[in-house]
Amino acid sequence: MEGFFEIGKIVKPHGLRGCLKVKSYLVEPEKVLRRVTEVELTKASDRKGPYTLGEWRLQRDSIVMEMVEVNDIEVANALKGYLVWGKMEFLEPLGDDEFYWRELIGMEMVTEAGEKLGELTAVFPTGSNDVYVCTTEKGEILIPATVECIRQVDRKERKMVVNLLPGLV
Repeated sequence: MEGFFEIGKIVKPHGLRGCLKVKSYLVEPEKVLRRVTEVELTKASDRKGPYTLGEWRLQRDSIVMEMVEVNDIEVANALKGYLVWGKMEFLEPLGDDEFYWRELIGMEMVTEAGEKLGELTAVFPTGSNDVYVCTTEKGEILIPATVECIRQVDRKERKMVVNLLPGLV
């Protein structure tokens, strides 16, 4: 959904008063959710909301959330399987050299010499740094998201310039 970011997926009701257990897709849910005041839901072509986000808490890799308009287990059960979305405006503004993963997915990746490598198709955290997955005609290249490897990211052109260190290809 344009203008929104994915928070997670509703897996089941939690309790009898309409709380929802949501499988979180967020890296730092506590940092993000403290700014979110409303959410929207989608499942296939069905779209619901906005819903006012009430209290929430983390539970392992899930979020138990309350939506003010969902106040019983039957309504909560009907929302099982829906994706939960927040407006991009709820995210903290980033610095010039910081990016949300969703901004990077789909970017064209090129070498410093201008040779097209492929498309950035996934990002995953490793602890010390993220790793970008570049899907090429020949397969995938895993590229560390470090200053040594990532030379430039152009948001407008949706292009990333990469220094391919020996052993990456």
